[in-house]
Amino acid sequence: MSSEVRFAGGVFKEIHVELNGADVDTSLLKKEEHSEELWSFAGKVWQQRLETEYRSVQIMVRLLDDMMGAGDPIDTFSGVADMITDEIHHVGLCASMVRGLGATPMLPNPVALEAPEAYLKQPRMQRALSTAVAMLAVNETISEGYITDLHTRCKHPVIHEVLDRTLGDEETHNAFGWTYIEKSIQRFPDEIMTGLRSLVEQSIRPHKTHAEEIIARLSFNERSLSAWPDHDHISLGLFTVERQALVYQQTYEEILAPKLKKLNLL
Repeated sequence: MSSEVRFAGGVFKEIHVELNGADVDTSLLKKEEHSEELWSFAGKVWQQRLETEYRSVQIMVRLLDDMMGAGDPIDTFSGVADMITDEIHHVGLCASMVRGLGATPMLPNPVALEAPEAYLKQPRMQRALSTAVAMLAVNETISEGYITDLHTRCKHPVIHEVLDRTLGDEETHNAFGWTYIEKSIQRFPDEIMTGLRSLVEQSIRPHKTHAEEIIARLSFNERSLSAWPDHDHISLGLFTVERQALVYQQTYEEILAPKLKKLNLL
């Protein structure tokens, strides 16, 4: 059963604030400035983001364990430890947003994240590389594309601060992930590349399929970001499905695909 996101307070909260900064003041979020439907939708979207960030913490913890078990260079541990802290920060930001939107922030259900059996059968070094490819290369790059688009357009002080803090963390994750993958691949025989390219395809497929289904319904003139300014949505840090699909397409074509091709992963 899912449970509410909680803070222990005391010394624990002091450490949390020292690492992540003070909580975001969401008092400037005004329900009466938005339609009931959009306000409710915003609460659900930020809850989904909270759950995604929580899963990211768990995956980063798993990555650190695998890297340590593989005997990776110790300075790489610091990079992952920093990302773990950042993801915890993002969970807190999303929790503040959910509360500011009048809802109760909840942990994902189930809370525990179980690793697939096929994953656990791999050697630690290969597990770490697989996680880096799927999480740090594919998902983090797509996520940064979304956040960048929202951050550039959103002027609401509360939402902009949340996006600003998040984007600052994501940029570091991106640089670490691509560098780690490039160096890690060199430790494996060429035969591993087939499996990694399959992993990339599997990781991209849900994003690509969803975006293509949306874009296929659009007319030629609607297939540009300028056709979807999302004036109402952006004030709460949201996308229409049409703009999100187009942002994915742009991120894939301009950033993700070229980087994957450079590493022979696509």
